[in-house]
Amino acid sequence: MLPKACIAGGVIILLFSAEFSFWLGSTNAQASPPEGTCGVLVLGYPSRSDGLLSAEQRDRVETAVSVALTYKCDPVVISGGSVHNEFSEAATMALQAVKLGLPRKSIRLEEKATSTIENVRFSAPKLEGVGTIYIVSNGLHAHRGVRDFCREVPNRCGQVRPAARYYPFRRYFLKFPAALHEGLARLKSSFT
Repeated sequence: MLPKACIAGGVIILLFSAEFSFWLGSTNAQASPPEGTCGVLVLGYPSRSDGLLSAEQRDRVETAVSVALTYKCDPVVISGGSVHNEFSEAATMALQAVKLGLPRKSIRLEEKATSTIENVRFSAPKLEGVGTIYIVSNGLHAHRGVRDFCREVPNRCGQVRPAARYYPFRRYFLKFPAALHEGLARLKSSFT
């Protein structure tokens, strides 16, 4: 039988592995200057059950607005349908983007998507003609968005970059299941 200290140590390592994964994913998703013009795709995430902005949506919008304003990206496509409740993920995030200073005329809504691959599939046409496309989400999900974009639109794969910020120990207990989900999604995509 394993000593309690070994079990506790294993649990701690397991829990911190998720935090480390998010840190590493975000570190590898720092937005760098675009090549030519740029656009932004914000991947969807559910609004709260009362229709207000969720914390994850807030993080994604803050990152997207920062990238868009820093590099003068236009358009900013905000994606996500009414997946987990009756509120459009895209519309909820767009309201926050305007509050943060993003010009309303720069925003394109995509409100049909119910998954990451659909975020990409339905949004790619709205990003025609831009040189660099930033895919905005959390530090792990943004990379999946890039992989999905490359699978859906292979001729534009070289134009796509992940963009995310690292928020240390924020919503910590959601990071482990999210890291597990992203790991399984990556494993699944390697078999397809």
